Amino acid sequence: MIGELLRRVGAVGSVRVTALDSGDSIDHQPHLELPLASVIKVPIVVAMARRADRGEVDPASMMELVPDRRSVGTTGISAMRDPVTLSLRDAAYLALTISDNAAADGLCEAIGGPAGVTEELAALDVPITMTEPLCEMYDRATATPELSADGASTGSAAACVRLLELVWRDEAASPAWCSHIRDLMARQVWQHRLGSGFPAPDVVVAGKTGTMARWRHEIGVVSFPGDQLYAVAVLTRQDDPIAHPDHDRTIGEIARAGVLALRRGSLVP
Repeated sequence: MIGELLRRVGAVGSVRVTALDSGDSIDHQPHLELPLASVIKVPIVVAMARRADRGEVDPASMMELVPDRRSVGTTGISAMRDPVTLSLRDAAYLALTISDNAAADGLCEAIGGPAGVTEELAALDVPITMTEPLCEMYDRATATPELSADGASTGSAAACVRLLELVWRDEAASPAWCSHIRDLMARQVWQHRLGSGFPAPDVVVAGKTGTMARWRHEIGVVSFPGDQLYAVAVLTRQDDPIAHPDHDRTIGEIARAGVLALRRGSLVP
């Protein structure tokens, strides 16, 4: 069924839906690596949390983001015209809630750059590789969309779900930091992908989207009443470079199909 939903919108993808209590999963090419786009902001914040736990960075320390040296974007600091000074902790807030590129890149630079993020992920045995700042990826995607994937940070649905499992089990960093990351992801403003599949008021989706050229993603955890938790990663590449609302809604449909199958006790959606 997942393959059929992807084909309906002319897309391919990497999907994993896992019940956190049992570990049962529903998969579709779960180890297929794709450019992660803004999904990489979750690893950036996890890396910052781990370094803060060890006392290597102070989350309250301030940084200045100057217009001509920061990432462009449509929201937050990325879209502002004047210098902005904020803490690393507040940069994490903007990176995860409104997907602020400038905040994410400033935070990444403060903790050792892409290599520092990849190093922290390797320590967690999460096969996600950050290769470049977001500004480089989006500049390339804007100038030459057909080359947008070249050299981009990559990961698979299986790797993303592994990271989510660690965050939700308080194993990615200290319990306090993991709780904070979960709260930030629950505050994400974008609800047109995973959120569209779970409109019930008592179901909470804590997620992070990723968007670049032909790629549309979201990863997150769907929480039902009674602490029934499902980690979801839907990473997709569409044939048509023009964004279609159906593509976004299909990500929610895929997540819903996987979660409902697991709730029925089936490993086939």
